[in-house]
This record gives sequence, structure tokens and C-alpha cells, in this order.
Amino acid sequence: VEGGSHHIVLGAPPVDPIVVRGRVTSGGEAAAGVVVVCARDDQQVGARTDLDGRYELTVSGAGEYAFRLSRGWGGELSLTERIGSQSSVVVKFESPTSSSSGCLST
Repeated sequence: VEGGSHHIVLGAPPVDPIVVRGRVTSGGEAAAGVVVVCARDDQQVGARTDLDGRYELTVSGAGEYAFRLSRGWGGELSLTERIGSQSSVVVKFESPTSSSSGCLST
């Protein structure tokens, strides 16, 4: 910015954090290595599932979030979910061969 300055904190903790946890399965089996991304406005966080298909990430406050799951082979599932101030909500992804569900906790 010409003639001005901006203060940016890298890695700042989220405001009103909500922990997103869940498990991704494919054909009833744990799906390891799936990338789970949760985005809203200028915020985007992601995690990779472990060997049991589990993931955990933290977002900032209530609002409408776009969830996206993807694998290296190019497959992708997506869903937009409105997250309110409730203590938990289930977020579920399904396709003919795979599914994912999770719980948001404040």
C-alpha cells in the first residue's frame, strides 16, 4: 500500500475458535491421506486424515463455511454448511463409494 502500512500477524489464533473433528471413509473403510479444507471469506484451514481416516482443524466463529474433501486421484466432495453458535453440529459427506461425518465443537 502506497504511503501506508499494515500490521499482519502470521499464525494468529482464531477468534471464537470452533474445533472441527471427523472421520472420512470410502466404501466403509477408513480413508487415509484425504485433505479436508474448510473455508470462509478470507479464512481457509485444512488437515489431512490419519490412518484411521480422522481429522481435526480449528475455524474462527459461526458462519457459512465451504467444506471440501479431496484426494490425490482428483476425486472431490464439497458442501456448504451454516455453523451457528450451537455447541456441536454434524457435518456429513456422502457419495456412492465414500462418506465423511464430523462434529463441530465450541
